[in-house]
This record gives sequence, structure tokens and C-alpha cells, in this order.
Amino acid sequence: MQQTKIKIKIPYKYVVAAAYLYMVLPIVVFFFGWLKTGYSVLFSGFVLAGLFWILKEQFRSDESIRLPLVAVFLFIVVMFVWGYCSGVGGFWPQKADWHWRNAILRDLIDYSWPVVYPDTGNALVYYISYFLIPALAGKLLGWQAANTVLLLWTILGLSICVLLLCRRLDIHNIKRMITILIVFITWQGFDSIRNRLMEVIGIFGPGYQYTPNRVLLEWVTNQTIVPWIAVLLFINERKVKNYAYLGLCVLASAPFPFIGLFVLLAADGIYQMYMARGEDLKDWCRQACSIQNVAAVLSILPVYGLYFSGNTAANGSSGAGGFGFYIEPGDFTGMQLLLLLFFYFFQFFIITMVIGKDYKKDFLFLTLNISLFAIPVFRLGEGGDFCMRVSIPALFLLMIYTAEFMQNHAQEKLTARLAVLIAAFGIMASQSYDEWGVKYLTVKSSQSRDQLWADEIGTFSNKSADATYLGMNLHNFLMEKPYEGKFFSVLCNRKAQTEITQDRQISQGFLKDQGFCILSGKYVISPAGNTMVSITHNAEGRLVLHSKSEPLLLSNTTKPGKFEVYFQDVNQVLVFPEEEDAEIRQAKIGDPFSEWGKNEMPEKQLFEIVKEDEHYYIIWNHTYALTCDENGVFWEGWEKDRTQWWMIEPAGV
Repeated sequence: MQQTKIKIKIPYKYVVAAAYLYMVLPIVVFFFGWLKTGYSVLFSGFVLAGLFWILKEQFRSDESIRLPLVAVFLFIVVMFVWGYCSGVGGFWPQKADWHWRNAILRDLIDYSWPVVYPDTGNALVYYISYFLIPALAGKLLGWQAANTVLLLWTILGLSICVLLLCRRLDIHNIKRMITILIVFITWQGFDSIRNRLMEVIGIFGPGYQYTPNRVLLEWVTNQTIVPWIAVLLFINERKVKNYAYLGLCVLASAPFPFIGLFVLLAADGIYQMYMARGEDLKDWCRQACSIQNVAAVLSILPVYGLYFSGNTAANGSSGAGGFGFYIEPGDFTGMQLLLLLFFYFFQFFIITMVIGKDYKKDFLFLTLNISLFAIPVFRLGEGGDFCMRVSIPALFLLMIYTAEFMQNHAQEKLTARLAVLIAAFGIMASQSYDEWGVKYLTVKSSQSRDQLWADEIGTFSNKSADATYLGMNLHNFLMEKPYEGKFFSVLCNRKAQTEITQDRQISQGFLKDQGFCILSGKYVISPAGNTMVSITHNAEGRLVLHSKSEPLLLSNTTKPGKFEVYFQDVNQVLVFPEEEDAEIRQAKIGDPFSEWGKNEMPEKQLFEIVKEDEHYYIIWNHTYALTCDENGVFWEGWEKDRTQWWMIEPAGV
């Protein structure tokens, strides 16, 4: 009993320092790993000077967070278990997004920085900050060490969040600690109720999602923890002098959540400017133009702005993506409006109605709700990432308001509003239990840890940005011809020849291990000894030979040794006519199929390309080989005949 009275005093300035360092260290690592020496020193100096200025003021405070020893022990254990069970590091079943996350981490370990793949010429352009510290550990100690550090890095970030929540909500006893941990882990909308009602009523349409906290941690850990920390620093301090620095730290780690946080910071900054009319306006201007804000604008903004501008899914240069409406106004129907209203109501507006009376004069509360109404209307890039990720800061801030409301009314009699919130968190928790149970059974039945990994992509070194892998293309991850862009041509460090050679050895080693004799890329395929014609297709989709060459995309798939052959700007692929039953079958194209997140593709669109001799290749499926003679192009049983030999040359050579 005496043990429960022991209090731990944690100086708040150290928590703030840890929070900022958590965001800033990966930025400095990126600068020194990617930029030319002069730029890396200059921009890192700006960032660290800004950090010094923030902490200089913070360290004048003697404020402390006082927690019972058992509460400290509890939150550390709970955060460890939550991080462990999220799949980070591969110690627990991983979600499908980790196919791509593991490839990022592996390539950051295996390849020299900046990561530009020597064989394809593509560059890795993605939100990689979260992986940089673990990748450094991996370069020194290997893959397993990197994943262990990744888990510890995640737990550290979650623990910082809890301590910042303790300061905001004045947590000082074990009861309040348990409450905030439950709220933190289970926070989400009421998807189960919404989906059941929509099914009963018959409402169907495009999907919208505001993602639960636990799902964010399991699927997009790299875009989650830094925005959470930044929101807490923002709501705890409300200092305009730090807003640009704080927001741009999030840009470096998570561009989509940065947009959501930018709206909150900008709105609050403008509101403070309005309230500072008169003489106080000069002080507001001095704060807005603080050393730390200017330092971030001169360093983080130009570097990461140029870096992310190479992401073709975001800038629209891939032919899809860019910024626009999620559903074009001309295509918006009454059914879609009803779907959107259901989404609003069950995802956040129930909570807003319950607690709104307490915050009806709170400008920030109003702003976050307006942003949550606006976000689903827009998109950036392909799919629903804008809705799911831009909403992270506003949803997390709504969670903080909800926890604060519960704490403020905890000593009152059970009111209708408190009853609704208690029931709400009961529903939120119940929506998590089933999946956690399934995960536990998966772990229990697993023969080895390898079965827990989602790691079918392997590496991006041999991949094409245009082809489809596990149901999606790689425009989100790869930049083609990077040295034609400003970031890589002006700011970026050029690799030494020894680094390029080592990178190529790693890439070629992977190709050999996976059974690929040709790298993914665009090629012209001609019959043996006749380069005057090459494979294309006619209006009926049958393969023909023509003097006007059509570059075909040969894509290494996630199946060892298996290729897909793409036609017509990668909209269609070569398929084997399984429905035919003849010794000679038509060679034609069809629609590709690849299920998202699953390494499952129809065998009819998978082929092996085998090197027959120094110049020629065979394209076959172990029974039939692609053949050509005076009758055209067709499939015929493999006969080791010269009519089944093909020249495969890079397009444009």
C-alpha cells in the first residue's frame, strides 16, 4: 500500500525536449544522408538553432508532471504492449501496408543514401523519417536489430504522447491514468453501427474513412506518432512563435497530416492575431516571425518541399492523382450525399454534440469540426489517403477535448451526456476486441516469426513505378529520372562510384536470388534475327508483329521468377488463354488482376523469361512458349525451336 503513494516527478521541460528531439533527429539524419555537405550543415544548423531557441525558453520553467510510481509503470507497460501488438518490428501479425513499409526499411539499410536504385534509375521518394533512426541501427547491426530499434522508437513516441497528455489533462493518479490510456487506445468512430445501418437501409457508394488510433498505429505508424506529438505540443502551449517550426516538423514525417495540422495552426494563429488588435498586434507579428519559425521556413520547407514534389502520385505527373474533389460535383448524387451524412454523424458528430456545450465558445473546437466536415470532399493523389490521413490531427484533438470533458465531469452524478460517452467508449472498445482475438490466435498457431511478416515486396530496387504490385502501383514510392528534378540535381549528394557499384551488387544479388534474368523496365520484343518488327497487338487484342515498335513493360512480380507483360500504357497485360484446349493457342492481351495487399495473381498473366543464349530469351509458362512464324504470334508447346526465341532490348536504345 505504501508503494502507491510514491510519486515520480518528471520535469515538463524534459518531456518537451524529448518530443522535439523525436521529430528533429530524423530530419537532421535526412539532411546529412541526402544533401550535399554544405547544404546539410547549413540546413541542420538552421533546424538546431530553432530547436535551441524553443528549448531555451522552455528550460526556464520549473513545471513538473507528478505521477504515482505505479501509474508510470502502468503506462510504460501498456505502451510497450500496444506497440508490440501493432505489428511494428514483426513481433506480432502485420497489416498489409507493411509489405511496403518493410521494403522501405530494408532499402534504407541495404542501399547507400540517397536511395537511388542503380539498375532502374528510380529514387525512393516517400515519408521515410520514421525509419531513419532504425535504419542507421540496421546498417550497423543488421535487419533484426533495425526492427527491434523500430519497435523501441515507436514505444518511445507513444510514451511521449502519454506524458504530454498527462500535462494537458493534469493526470496525477492511477484512476485518471487508466481512463486516459483506455481513451487513447480505443478512440475511433462508430463504424460497426454505421455499416450495419447502411446495409439495412441499402446505402452504398464510395468509401470514406476516419481511422481509429489503433488502426493508425497498425497500418501507418510512420504517419501517426509525430502528428500526435505535434498536436499535443500545440494544444499544451498555443504559442504562435513555435507554429511554423512545429508544423514543418510534421511535414518532414507525414505530409498528409501536416495539411490537417496546418489548418489548425493557421486558424489559431489568425484568431490570436484578431484578438491581439492594437498594440498587441506588433507582439503577435514578432512572435509569428520568431527565430525558430524563420529557421524552419528556411530549412525544412524548401528541402522537403522539393523532395516530396518528386512524388508523382501527389503531383499528378503519373497521369493520375494531383489535387481535386474526391467525387466530382457533376457526379455527386443524392445517395452519395446520404452516405456522406452518415459518415459525418457516426465518425465524429455524435461526440461533438455530446461535449459541444462545454466548448461552444472555443474557436479551436469549432475549427477542428469544420475541418472534419471539409476533409472528405477532397483528394490528393489516388484513393482515399487524403481523407484518412489529413484528418489525423483534428480527430486526435477531438479525442483530447473528449478526455478533458470526461475528466471535468467525472465527479458529477451520471448525466445523459456522460452516459452516452461511457457507452460510446464501450462500443469503441468492443470494436477492437474481435480483431485482437484473431491476432492472438494467429500468433498462437504460427510455426515461426516469418509467418507474422507482411514482406512480399522485398525491395523497390527492381520494381517499375507503373506496374501493379499487390494491387497498387508504386508511384507513391518511386520517382523516375530523379536527377531531372530540382531536389536531386541541385541539393542532393552525388554518390561515389564505389557506392553505385555496391548498390548494384545488392540489386543484382536480389534478382539472382529471385530468379529474374531481366530487370523491370520498358523493352522492345522482336523475333530472333529480325529486329525490323516487334510485338504489338491489333484491334481485337491479339498479338501481332509490326514494324512500328511498341515498348512493353516487363515487370518483375512479387512471385519469384514470374513476370507480367504490360501493353497500352500498362492498362492491359499478356494473358494465356486457359479456356482454349489446343496444341496451338491464341496470344492475346487482357485486363490485369491483382488483389490489394495479397500476393495472389492469376497464373494466366504470369510468365517466366528465360535466357536461352547470349542474345535470345524464351517467354513461357513451363508448358507453352510464345512462338512466331509466318502464321503470326501464338502459344505453342515448348519445343526448343528458334521460332520461340526472342530478342528483348531496352526501349529507346
